[in-house]
Amino acid sequence: MKIEDFYDQVKNEIIDETLQDNLDGAFKENAFTSIITEDLASAGLLDSPALCFHEFSNGNLIGKINGYAIPEDESSIDLIISDYYENDEIVKINQSDVEKRLNQAMRFFELANSDNALDSVDISSDVHGMLFEIKSKIESGLTNIRIHLITNALNVARNYKIEKEIKGHQVLFDVFDLERFRRFRESGATQEKIEINLLDFNNGKGIPCASFVHDDYYDTALVILPGELLYKLYDDFGSRLLELNVRAYLQARGKVNKGILQTLINEPEKFLTYNNGITMVAEKIEFNEDRTEIIKLLGMQIVNGGQTTASIHRAKKDNNSSLDLVKVQAKITMVPENHFEKVVPLISKYSNTQNKVNEVDLNANHPFHQAVERISRKVYTPDQTSKWFYERSRGSYQTEKFKAKTPAQKNKFNKEYPVNQKISKEDAAKYYNMWNELPHFVSRGGQKNFVRFMNDLSSDIKKDWEMPKEDFQDLVAKAILYKQTQSIARQKEIPAFRVNVVNYTTSLLIYKTAKRMNLQNIWNAQALSNDIENILNNWIPKVYKILLDIADGKNPGEVFKKKECWEKLQELTRDWDINSLDKKNLKTTASNENLSVEADNDIARCMEISPELWSKLAQWGEQTGKLHYSQTGIAMTLFRMASSNWSKPPSEKQAKSGMKIVDTFKEYEKEQSN
Repeated sequence: MKIEDFYDQVKNEIIDETLQDNLDGAFKENAFTSIITEDLASAGLLDSPALCFHEFSNGNLIGKINGYAIPEDESSIDLIISDYYENDEIVKINQSDVEKRLNQAMRFFELANSDNALDSVDISSDVHGMLFEIKSKIESGLTNIRIHLITNALNVARNYKIEKEIKGHQVLFDVFDLERFRRFRESGATQEKIEINLLDFNNGKGIPCASFVHDDYYDTALVILPGELLYKLYDDFGSRLLELNVRAYLQARGKVNKGILQTLINEPEKFLTYNNGITMVAEKIEFNEDRTEIIKLLGMQIVNGGQTTASIHRAKKDNNSSLDLVKVQAKITMVPENHFEKVVPLISKYSNTQNKVNEVDLNANHPFHQAVERISRKVYTPDQTSKWFYERSRGSYQTEKFKAKTPAQKNKFNKEYPVNQKISKEDAAKYYNMWNELPHFVSRGGQKNFVRFMNDLSSDIKKDWEMPKEDFQDLVAKAILYKQTQSIARQKEIPAFRVNVVNYTTSLLIYKTAKRMNLQNIWNAQALSNDIENILNNWIPKVYKILLDIADGKNPGEVFKKKECWEKLQELTRDWDINSLDKKNLKTTASNENLSVEADNDIARCMEISPELWSKLAQWGEQTGKLHYSQTGIAMTLFRMASSNWSKPPSEKQAKSGMKIVDTFKEYEKEQSN
C-alpha cells in the first residue's frame, strides 16, 4: 500500500474510533493514540498502556504526555507522547520537531519526579493516578525511562533514537512515525525485526558455535550463551525478544521460576547443569569468516525460555547477582520469514517442557477467533440490514473498507458494516471477562485481559470449530450491553476512571442478575431495554463514588485491578436490588415462573457450580465441622444433580441452602487467609 493510501486509512480509523465512542473532532489525537498504542502493545513494545492526556505550562514552557505503561517486570517506565496532524497531505517532521516533543515529555517526567507532583492535580483525576503510579515506581528505584513519540507524520530526522540522562535516570527516546506503522501493517508482522550485532553485546566477540546442522528444511546452531549477554539483550529489547514466546514471564511466582532465581543467586556455576536452556529462532544467522562464531542475528526471537531470560535479568537487576559464571545452552533455528507463522508455534509446542503449555497459547490465529470472524460475515442483524464485523487483526476493518473504490461501493460497505458494529478480538475478551464477573481483570488492560481470556478458552475448540449462531448473537448482545453502559457513563460526565466505572457497573449488573440477562432479547432489539438503562443511569454515579471510597487515598488505577476491590463493591451494594427490572429481561431457570428474582438467582448460581466443587464443599463441611449435617447432605444432593447435568433444576429451598453453604465456605477461606 502506498504511504499516501495508508495515511488516509489511518485517518479513517481515527474517524471510526471517534464515531464509535461518540467523541468530537477535538478528541482525534486521543483516538490516534489509542489505535497506535494498541499496535505497540501487540508488538510487545508496550505492556498494557494506559491513555491519560495531560498538558501543562511551566512558565513559557509546555509539558505534555498522552499515556504511559509500566511492564510487569518493572524494567522501565514507558511514557507516550503523540504528535498528531489533521492535514490533507502528509506532514514531515525534522530533528527540531522531534526534540521539541522530547522536551515536552521530559518536562512531564520532571513533574512526576518532583516533590509536589501530586499537589498539582485533582486527587480524583486520572492524571493524579498516573502521577501517583509513576512517582511510586521512581521512588522504588526504577531508573530506566523510555519515551515513545508516536506521530502520523513522516520523520526525516537523521537521528531518531536519542539517549539522555536526567538526575540519575537513563532516558531512551524513540520515534514511531507513519512509515514505521505502515511496515507493521504491510508486513503482517506485529513488530519490526530485531537485528542484533552480538559484537556490541559481548565485548566485541562473537558467540562460539558448538555445532551447526544444515538440512533440507531449517538450519540449526547449538551455542552456549553467557548469562551477561542474555541480561544485556533483555535489558535493551525487553519483551520484544519474547513476542513469540508462548507464555508471559510469571514473576517468579511458580516453583520453576523460584528455582531458576535461587540457582542464579546461590549456585550460578551450576546453572548450565540444572537449566534446560532456551530455544531461539532467527530469519538469518551471520557468521565470522571461518564460521566458528555467530556475530549477527536478524529477526531473532526467543520462543521457549522466556522464564529463564527474564529470571536472569531479574537476578542482576533486583538482586545485584553476578552473572560471570552463568552459562545458558541455546538452540538457534533459522526460519525464513514466510514460514514463521506455521513453524514457530510448533517449535514452541514441542520444545517447551518446563511448564504445561496450552494449545490456546501457541498462535494468535486461534480457531476461536477464526470461527468468530467467519460467522460475523454471515449473520445479519434481526432487521436483515447490517452485520457485526469481527476484526480479528488490527486494521482489517479499514482494509476491507479501502477495497471499496466507488462511492456506491463505500456506501454499501458502510451500510452492511456500520462503524459502531465492530468488535475486535480484544473487545471480545473484555466482553467475555466482564460477563464472567472479572471487572478487576478487565481493568488491568487489553493485553493482560486478553491473555486471561485465551487461557480460559475451552480446550474443545480445535481447528475447523464453528461457533454456534446463538453464541455469536450472545457475544454481540454483550457488546451492546458494554457499549451502551459506556455511552451512559459519558452522559453522566464521570470525570475520571470512566473505563473502570463501566467495567464494574456492567459486571455488577451481571452479578445482581446471576447472568440471567436475556441476551437474545438484547440481540433482537439491538439495544438495551428501558428498564436496564434506568438501572445503569441510577447505578453509574454511585459506583463511581464507591470506587473512589474503596481507593481511600491509594492509587485508584492500581486498586481497581485487585480482586479485593470487586469483592468490596459487592459487599457495599448488597442491598441494591433489581426489582424494577421487568422479568422479560431475565431468563428463568426454574419451572416456576412466579419465583422472586432472588430465588431464581440462587438457582442459577447453584447450577453454575461444577459437580467437583459441590463434592469438595460436602467433604470440607464434614471434615471441618463448619456445616450442619443437613447442609452436608444438601451439598451431596446438589453434587448428584450437577453430575446429571441438572436434568432438573434445584428447588428454591435447595438453592437457598446451597448458596448459604457457598457463603460459609467463602467466609472460612477469608478467615484462613487473614
